[in-house]
Amino acid sequence: MVEKSGGEILAKHLSKVFLKGMGGFSEHQQPPTALKRDTAPHGERMPSKFSTWLLGWQKVIGRRAGEVRVELSTLDVQAQLYRLSGDYNALHVDEAFARRVGFPRPVLHGLATLGFAARAVIRALGDNIAASLKAIGGRFAAPVLPGDTLLVSMWPAAGDESEQLARAEGELESTDRVYEFEVRVKGRAGPMATVISRGKAVLRQAARPCRRTTSRAPGELLARL
Repeated sequence: MVEKSGGEILAKHLSKVFLKGMGGFSEHQQPPTALKRDTAPHGERMPSKFSTWLLGWQKVIGRRAGEVRVELSTLDVQAQLYRLSGDYNALHVDEAFARRVGFPRPVLHGLATLGFAARAVIRALGDNIAASLKAIGGRFAAPVLPGDTLLVSMWPAAGDESEQLARAEGELESTDRVYEFEVRVKGRAGPMATVISRGKAVLRQAARPCRRTTSRAPGELLARL
């Protein structure tokens, strides 16, 4: 995401998709050799070591000293509201379509769920200042149904080798704080209870405060950067 007028980079979005049971479409018996960081096809830049670390594809240490928990409730119409961002996938609003692909009813957008996680991190660890959040990532493990209550657990990261490398290469500042987090659905049991696992969030030591303005809805505030 860049600023339209000056071209300044405002944010980077990196995602990976794993399709269970899919395959057989490659001519190679062995996976191809990984491309180097700056030699992706069509001139695209490969994900940095920092981005790979942030997405949490490595083993989670799971130390939970100093754990903090935040509870957030989604609305029954949460998917319809998030749909206004431009994601018109029928899975999130059409009950018949959702049942055809194996869900009991429409599910919440994954990025909406990640947004709730970011909100919890900012509220609990960033002094409620949006600009304190520098980066966030995780693994979507199960869907959220609109109306679910989310339990977000956060704890200081253990400081593994990947994090130390990111700091050594300057992609993490010495003052940045790193936390791991997990998002679960309140009242849901079994392996589908965890909806985001292997979460990591990076917070700046100091950040400028938000400018607040009163919204049209009485008693509500909209936070603007």
